[in-house]
Amino acid sequence: MTYNVHGCIGTDRSFDPERIAAIITAEAPAIVAVQEFYDRSHDDGPLVDWFASRLGMHAVKGDVCERFDCRYGNALFTCLPVLKLIRHDLAVASREPRGALEVVCDWQGVSLRVITTHFGLNRIERRTQSRRLATVIDSQRDVATILLGDFNELRARGPVARSLAALLDVVPPIRTFPSRLPMFALDRCFLRGLRPMASYVSPLRDARIASDHLPLVVKARLVA
Repeated sequence: MTYNVHGCIGTDRSFDPERIAAIITAEAPAIVAVQEFYDRSHDDGPLVDWFASRLGMHAVKGDVCERFDCRYGNALFTCLPVLKLIRHDLAVASREPRGALEVVCDWQGVSLRVITTHFGLNRIERRTQSRRLATVIDSQRDVATILLGDFNELRARGPVARSLAALLDVVPPIRTFPSRLPMFALDRCFLRGLRPMASYVSPLRDARIASDHLPLVVKARLVA
C-alpha cells in the first residue's frame, strides 16, 4: 500500500491518526509506504511509534525536513524483517526538501527491495528527482524491487512515469487524488521481479475523508 496521509488531517480538517490506521488495517498489507507523515507527539510518544504499535509492524523513518516543530517526510511500515536501510537525498535547490527511503526486506527468504518517495510539485524538479532515482534503481538489477509513492505527476503517462517504466514494470494507474472526487493518478507503483495480481483504492467510505489522497493497494507475487 502507498498512502499520502496528509499529516493524518482529513478533508474534514480533523487530525485523526486512528482513522488512517483503521483504513490500513482493513487491507492488512505486508508493506505500507506513507508520505506527508508528521512524526508529532501522540499519546505521550512519537506518532511513528504509535502507528507501529497500532498496526503491529516495524517502523522505518525517512524524515526529510522539520515542519511545525516535528520531523516530516516519508515512512514505511512492514511486518517483514528489515535487512537494510538507505536514505537517499532527492532535494533540489530552492525547492522543498525531498528524499527516497530504500528498505530491503526478507520475503520468505528472498531479498525484496522497497523504495518509497514523494516527488516535488515542479516539473523540472520531478525530472531531476526521477534521474537520481533511476540511478538508485539501476544499481541492483537482480533484486526484486517495488517502487511506490506520490510522484505528483498529473499525467498518468507523463515524463516521470515514462522514465521509470524504462527500468521497471508499470502497475496500471488508478486515480487517487483528490480523495473525494479522484481525477489524477498521483500515487503510483512500479515493480521488478514481481507480477501484479490486483490493484485498487480502498473502498472504505472513511478513505475519502481521512486524507486528501486515497490509498493505493497493490497485490503482487514474486516471479519464479
